[in-house]
Amino acid sequence: MELPPKFKDLERKFPKGMEVTEGIKLSDLQERIVDAIKDSPGITQTEIVSRLNVPKQTVSYTINNLVNSGVMETVRDGNKIKCFVKA
Repeated sequence: MELPPKFKDLERKFPKGMEVTEGIKLSDLQERIVDAIKDSPGITQTEIVSRLNVPKQTVSYTINNLVNSGVMETVRDGNKIKCFVKA
């Protein structure tokens, strides 16, 4: 797909061969988090931290980005935040 001239600068932001219409390319950590959530829907952030051995702040930041991009959603259950991947 050829992009209009005003969008040519976007080509530099995507890996070669990847079109803008293909959506978001997840990082390795994002993929690992999404896989953990798919394996255990409703998993908490604390459980993801333990399972992946990643700092809590990193998991929280990454989950926020995934929620904002529409990949997943979180639901508060008391003092826990449960994670679900959107269909």
